[in-house]
Amino acid sequence: MEFKKNAWSRDETRSFKSPFMVYLRLNEKEPNPNPFINLITALPMSEARDTEGARQLLRALAAQVRPVMKAHGFTVNSFEEV
Repeated sequence: MEFKKNAWSRDETRSFKSPFMVYLRLNEKEPNPNPFINLITALPMSEARDTEGARQLLRALAAQVRPVMKAHGFTVNSFEEV
């Protein structure tokens, strides 16, 4: 049995794994652009297409920051527009 000094551990890809798990989603309607982000939500707007456009923009941003989050072991529970 291996002794760990803290809750952080290294995996085979030489990146750090967080002790917190991102939830497993079953029956997704569309694939998650970033497995290190749990929820992606946009603010409700008067027109549905504006809300959908904002949500798509957040999904694109989540996909862009995926390599950074993987390299540094970041996880985010809720990625939201403020």
